[in-house]
Amino acid sequence: MNRTLIHRVVVLAAAAGAVHIVAVVAVEGLALSALTTALAASIVFALIVAAGPVRRAAILFREDDGREMTPVVLRLAKASAIFVPTLIAVLLVLWPMTAIFGPVAGFYCAPAIPWRIEIAVFGAFVISMLKYMAARFRYANALDVLIYASLFWIAPFYGFFSAPYFLGINIVAPCPGRQMVEIALAGAAMAIASTLGQAIGGFLSGRR
Repeated sequence: MNRTLIHRVVVLAAAAGAVHIVAVVAVEGLALSALTTALAASIVFALIVAAGPVRRAAILFREDDGREMTPVVLRLAKASAIFVPTLIAVLLVLWPMTAIFGPVAGFYCAPAIPWRIEIAVFGAFVISMLKYMAARFRYANALDVLIYASLFWIAPFYGFFSAPYFLGINIVAPCPGRQMVEIALAGAAMAIASTLGQAIGGFLSGRR
């Protein structure tokens, strides 16, 4: 795993940990509502991801300059190579945090938030596509923050539509009524949808 991938793994794991702290403080300390907590969590998550040490644009444009798309199969292979290390990193962060501070099930499993596999998959596709397209603009990081903030009402409850994060939080803090097989299938579908979202984003961005 090269330095770029390591940075991506570390940033996502750090963001997952920060979100958990926000949830603990907001829900158990301040007794805020799930949506208010979700807004705070989304802003924190987005700022950490946007402030990551590697600009996504630099990564993307080596793969796709707008004229030729990287084959979807190759994108899937690259996504698979980073999936397991990212999941492990997220688990290493969330497991001790849930052991110390609790799982904050009242937030992650908020009954007012619908649980649907199609929401998880569609969200992964849309987030990936929008972030890929936003990377072509000068203020890509600021656009990242806006993308997550605009979906604050649903994104935190689906691991911000990141398959490793989604699986990680459901492993360490499973919600009642969700079967692990269903969660695993949703995670796999999210990973594929995210890859397709990048491909579609590259295609749309490359059109003149």
